Amino acid sequence: CPDALIAAVFLANPAVRKPRASVLTFGAVLIGGTAVWGLVLSKVVGERIRDIPWHEILHVLLHSGLWTVALKLAVAAGLLVYAVISFRKRGREKEEKTRTAAGLIAVALGFVALVTSDVPFVATVALSSHQPFAVQVVGLSLWAIISQVPLFALCVAVALGQHGAFARWLEKVWTRVRPVIGVLIPVACTLAALGLIVDVVVHLVLIS
Repeated sequence: CPDALIAAVFLANPAVRKPRASVLTFGAVLIGGTAVWGLVLSKVVGERIRDIPWHEILHVLLHSGLWTVALKLAVAAGLLVYAVISFRKRGREKEEKTRTAAGLIAVALGFVALVTSDVPFVATVALSSHQPFAVQVVGLSLWAIISQVPLFALCVAVALGQHGAFARWLEKVWTRVRPVIGVLIPVACTLAALGLIVDVVVHLVLIS
């Protein structure tokens, strides 16, 4: 929930003018923008995405001999590099404070752009492409809210004037959880990379 934490830090910054209005705008742009972007993609490329033969592509990728071996090794190398970088950065993260409303909106637009690489989002866009427009609006709006539950809850608390306690709780929870996530993600990447390497070795032994 980095977006909710950014909003919480923004609220706690005494140098910010009108933090409540800025955070509500941030939430509206991020959540609403995600839903609108999903609608646009659904109308423009939704059916094309749905019609792509994903199973056939996956089958080819996994059964292309040495090309598959090379692909698995490349993915394993990427995972290992990411794991090493994450381990080295662990505990050295610097808190970045967004100090202006314009900066907060820019961050929201950045998050909206990044959601295009989210597989569940792309799947939702594809599945909604053949639905009536009203169903698309409801479905993509729900997806945007569910995917941003901490931020949505913070915005509701801000609108009700109860954001102080919620923002402090959110920061407290993240402070406790972040070190664990900082270990779990690199470990998971390392294990996945080792699994791919073992799979490649077994494949090469079997065909030799």
